[in-house]
Amino acid sequence: MGFFSRKLEARSSMSSPPEWLIKWFGGGKTASGATVSNYTALNYNALWACVRVICKPVATMPLHLYERLDGGGKQRATGHPNYNLLHSRPNSEMTALTFKDTLTAHVLTWGNGYAEIEFNRAGRPVALWPLTPNRVTPERNLVTKELEYKVNLFGINGPQKDDYVTLKPQQVFHIPGPGFDGIKGYSVLTMFRESIGLGLSMQEYAARFFGNGAMPAGVLEHPGAIKDPGKDYLRNSWNEMHQGLSKTHRIAILEEGMKYHQIGISPEDAQMLDSRKFGQLEMASIFQIPPHKVTHMEDATFSNVEQENQSFLSDTLLYWLVLWEQTYNWKLLTPAEQKKYFAEFLTAHMLRGDIASRYAAYAIGRQWGWLSPDDVRDMENMNPLPGDQGKIYIVPLNMVPANMVGQETGQGEQPVKPESSRSSARFMEIRADTIAKGRRTLANAFKSVFRDAGARIVKREVNDLRRAIKDHLGKRDVQDFQNWLTKYYEKHPEFIERQMLPVLLSYAEAVQGNVADEIGIEAGMTPELERYIREDYMSAFYLRYILSSQGQLEALVRDTVAAEEDPVPVLEQRLTEWDEKRPDKISLKEVVKAAGAVSLFVYGRSGFVKKRWHAHGQSCPFCQQLNGKIVGIEQDFTGGNGVEDKQGQKLIPKGRILHAPLHLGCDCVVLAER
Repeated sequence: MGFFSRKLEARSSMSSPPEWLIKWFGGGKTASGATVSNYTALNYNALWACVRVICKPVATMPLHLYERLDGGGKQRATGHPNYNLLHSRPNSEMTALTFKDTLTAHVLTWGNGYAEIEFNRAGRPVALWPLTPNRVTPERNLVTKELEYKVNLFGINGPQKDDYVTLKPQQVFHIPGPGFDGIKGYSVLTMFRESIGLGLSMQEYAARFFGNGAMPAGVLEHPGAIKDPGKDYLRNSWNEMHQGLSKTHRIAILEEGMKYHQIGISPEDAQMLDSRKFGQLEMASIFQIPPHKVTHMEDATFSNVEQENQSFLSDTLLYWLVLWEQTYNWKLLTPAEQKKYFAEFLTAHMLRGDIASRYAAYAIGRQWGWLSPDDVRDMENMNPLPGDQGKIYIVPLNMVPANMVGQETGQGEQPVKPESSRSSARFMEIRADTIAKGRRTLANAFKSVFRDAGARIVKREVNDLRRAIKDHLGKRDVQDFQNWLTKYYEKHPEFIERQMLPVLLSYAEAVQGNVADEIGIEAGMTPELERYIREDYMSAFYLRYILSSQGQLEALVRDTVAAEEDPVPVLEQRLTEWDEKRPDKISLKEVVKAAGAVSLFVYGRSGFVKKRWHAHGQSCPFCQQLNGKIVGIEQDFTGGNGVEDKQGQKLIPKGRILHAPLHLGCDCVVLAER
């Protein structure tokens, strides 16, 4: 530094430094007496707060490169060579956050953010290296008329001719702030130097105000005259005892008849804090930042801060985000790539409300068909649901395309008047198909959930049974095994309920939402429906399950013993079949049965007295025989006599058929009949 100082002294005197030195280090004096430069200005806390308020969200917000899809929409182009430049690592020494933070701070203070673009041999950008703005000067070449960027390498003798390198526009990632010529942005610190200087002066004054505990808030009165050495001694001793924040409120001892007279704070000092508050507001207005963002909360309330946050994104941040995006597209993508790729910030998290507001918005999106469960889970930073069940989009079941009202869908047919019976019947058929399709779509979405719950039930049951078979039937004690079965299936319902009840409740709420759209009632789980699922349907489910399991096992043991055979291999074979096939059977049956039971319950509670069977497409001949059949809300669709197809074959189901399924694999639905 001694050598550096001597070189500077050789070129100028420090009493009148050159302009380049002022710009580089010292800055310039303002009317308030404060020296303001691009570095010292950041000591002003209000300015620093405003810069950080903008820099932080820009730096932390993900910047993705997207690819336009042929059919509309977009997807993240993670395989593109440039994807990681501003998303993850712009260079080997910085993260994307640090890089964006640095350049945004540069453009907010100096008015421009510069970075050199490093290319590989193939001409692809591979790194971005920030350049401090005071070293870069964009100029128009007088010969070629092209824009050039002169970068000062700063030799020890100051900026000399040989200390510059010239970069072409395609080599510089340049983010300009607002400016006169559109090439170089204005420096906020230069334009508002006086305001910043005033703020720095008030800040320094405040520090001295509170640091000096011996401020003339009072005077010491001596009855006689005191000579100069005595005055200095008295002043120094008083300062030593009372000056400084840590020495305030000490007890003073006065001698020689001296008296202390209290003097109140001056009006100018009393207005100091108000002046500093005004400085905060002034800086916030310069950067167009809501006052509460810089902790000026006097006019903020809980009711308007949310709106201020929204306006902060749209009125302040949006300008800088679009500036970053367009610079990315211009500087890092070729003209051909710009037709297919584009950069965009992910701003969704800036608009996140409280959890109740978010969930209400998600519910609307799900109900009207533009959000799927996986879309919602992605926005909540959750993994997709297993399989494809989270990719299902649903729509209200009482809606059909507008062009289908009052006309046939077949090609070449003429529209029919809405009031005609033919049009009315066709409309009702379309509506029924739409409702049924939505119900089946929902069932398909829940199949894997039912299967997973069924698999846990079966797995636990099979493992317990295999141990019991080994312990009891290994000794050929058949009666002991049957006693164990009876006790086991008395306790098994508790485990079945823990696995299946959450699934049933969730599915019942979803089905109720579909039915609510169908008949025009409010969607949502009701206490009556929840009680019905917990008590009636759940009891019926594990009763069916246990009777089937226990009945099958006891029959196998009974038959093999009667045939004087070993029951163990037969039972093992049946347990293997359960393990492989039973979860699918549970899923296939329950998504239809539970949906039918919930629909019928809601219809009855809503005052409907009739129901109609709706078969799916070209379903089985038995279901086709029931298609369109209307019965009372509590009546059996088969009348207790089974169903006979056109060939005379008869299907006699077990129990009453109040709703689907008619048989295993049936995916028919029951609709309300008005």
